[in-house]
Amino acid sequence: MVSALFMRALFDIGVRAGVDVEKIRESLKLTKSAIEDVNGWVSVDVMTRAWIDVPRASSDPEFGLHAAESMPTGLYGVLEYATISSPTLRVALERVARYYRIVGAMSEVSFLDEGETSKIVFRSVVAAPEELRHYSEHFLALIAARTRLITSAQVSPTLVSFPHAAPKKTDEHARVFKAPVYFSQPRAELTYRTADLTVPLSTFNPDFLRLFEREEAHLASLDNGSVAQRIRNVLPGTLRQGEASVGTLSRKLGLSTRTLQRKLQEEGISFTDLVDQVREEEARRYVAESKMSLGEIAFVLGFSQPSAFFRAFKRWTGTTPSDFRAQGDRPST
Repeated sequence: MVSALFMRALFDIGVRAGVDVEKIRESLKLTKSAIEDVNGWVSVDVMTRAWIDVPRASSDPEFGLHAAESMPTGLYGVLEYATISSPTLRVALERVARYYRIVGAMSEVSFLDEGETSKIVFRSVVAAPEELRHYSEHFLALIAARTRLITSAQVSPTLVSFPHAAPKKTDEHARVFKAPVYFSQPRAELTYRTADLTVPLSTFNPDFLRLFEREEAHLASLDNGSVAQRIRNVLPGTLRQGEASVGTLSRKLGLSTRTLQRKLQEEGISFTDLVDQVREEEARRYVAESKMSLGEIAFVLGFSQPSAFFRAFKRWTGTTPSDFRAQGDRPST
């Protein structure tokens, strides 16, 4: 799964490029609420298709590069602000790799210190390099552009490489990266002089970083290795897709069904109980906080019939969804 903020950012870029993102959203069978949910997740498959369809619809042969240049600061949310608030460029790049591992899932991102040089390495794990050419170019171009923006010395990479074949024209790549760019390489990466990474950021803000400590702790909990926690992270989106089976979750987490069930047993919870717990948490939140109809809530929680949802809700809370919502609307005395 991928954080929904990635989809919101891509659609925002698409709108500014003149793309009919509503048409693409419908073709991907994504609801508006799924994209707008600040804590939402979308499947890797859907995010991959979006990064293929939106650039294609834009008619811009350098969509990824231009999207990185024109992207307003903060479009990637609290994680972007936390990154640019770091004290040095090195800390910022390390934070990029750490955050992306948790919310990205489409690719693997790592920070490598190799002595005199350091690298941000980007490797797609869901599609061939040619298919995600615009995404990999966007990701590295955004880092390069932000790096120049937030360092007084306007630090640029010394070398850039991509695994996909060179496009017909590469002058825009040279202009955007301000460094030699090579194609058909083993992996996508930005190379910097390690000495340049010690420069302080002009956007360093310790007060902001203190505000982000809670978010960082939350992200750390998502990456704590617990299979039960990893399932909790992806279940809400999976329930909305009606695919909350042990087989589906095993594939999403890259585990065999037997391994997933064994690890859950070691953690003292069954898959069925875990799904029930997440459904209860999501049901309480939707009924109390959203304006969705009870039938719509039953659907997004993966129930085949509203009546099955009503029975489950009464088992969880001792009351009906209607009464539970009415209690929440009742003024306190």
